[in-house]
Amino acid sequence: MSKNPSSGGTLQGVANEIPNVSATRIETPNHVLNLVPRISATKLAEYVVADPSRKLTITKQAKLAQKAIMIPYSRVRSAFPDSLEPTGISTSFLGARAADAESNQSENPWQQGDNIRSAAALRHLAAIADQIDCKNAQRIHRPEGGWGPPMINGVRVSVQPELVFTVEHRGSTKVGAVILNTGKNENLSLARAAQKFTVGDYLTVLVMRMLESRLKGYGVPLHTRCYAIDIFREKIYTAPASFKTLLKHIEASCTMIALQWPTIPLEIDSEADASVVGSE
Repeated sequence: MSKNPSSGGTLQGVANEIPNVSATRIETPNHVLNLVPRISATKLAEYVVADPSRKLTITKQAKLAQKAIMIPYSRVRSAFPDSLEPTGISTSFLGARAADAESNQSENPWQQGDNIRSAAALRHLAAIADQIDCKNAQRIHRPEGGWGPPMINGVRVSVQPELVFTVEHRGSTKVGAVILNTGKNENLSLARAAQKFTVGDYLTVLVMRMLESRLKGYGVPLHTRCYAIDIFREKIYTAPASFKTLLKHIEASCTMIALQWPTIPLEIDSEADASVVGSE
């Protein structure tokens, strides 16, 4: 079904006119309006360490998210899980995929630029692959619809690691994962911090939280095998031993986001054909 936004460029009227629909979002040609609190793991990790002004911006952008026309670094995200071998992450595999990306020619300027950026990212990954302890790990393939978002204090948190695996540790099966950060600019670095904990630290704890929520049938998460990789800075983070303290900070942040969500106005530039999307 489709509705036209009311005059003034607001979707408030659309939301109010939806009769008895268990909707979680409204889609327009350029945006997704999330009616219930939802945020990505990387943005939530940033939220925890951000100043009050940035926290508000993050919440606004999570509620009214711009649609991505093309997804960058898709070659990197598909190649990385395939690089897992019995000895660990294969540097030669990543290097070969980097060469493939670099040699691939496209007439589309954006795609050609992404090929070059992806080749660089894969080479950065290859340079630090031996620091990721995945020896004898067994890959768990991602479901077609992705890993379901765990609910944390009223907020759906999308945590989508590129690689999830099991590993034997001290006689029992544990679960680990690797999530990639492809941001090149310093304002996207996982090293940003509040006090002694970084965005990368909180991101690894969110990975742990997702594994605990969604993969308990395989085993419990092992914090030393929960990784966040800041590719272009060649920095690897593992979940700190004090992960319970960080999880409390995350839970408090989700409480604040859930409280703030209804106060964010449903205003965008006028767009036609806003459509309701039901529960996920």
